[in-house]
Amino acid sequence: MLNIKSFAKSNKILLLALSLALGNLLASPLSVSAQADEDRSQKVKHMSGVWMKRMKEAEELSAAGKLNEAEALYKETLSERKDL
Repeated sequence: MLNIKSFAKSNKILLLALSLALGNLLASPLSVSAQADEDRSQKVKHMSGVWMKRMKEAEELSAAGKLNEAEALYKETLSERKDL
């Protein structure tokens, strides 16, 4: 004969396990997305110094009349910024 108390208890445990599993499935894309945002933020922080240095070089080249070289540096920087 079926014991109702043990049946109800096993159902509660099953529901709890399913709830935890579902919660983990729903939360995992958020943690992956947060990690991707953090990685992107770190790349932007690193590249910011590179871009500032490159902009200074481009300004110096422009002042020296080397407009083609300055333009190449500007375009390279803009391209990298769009990628991030």
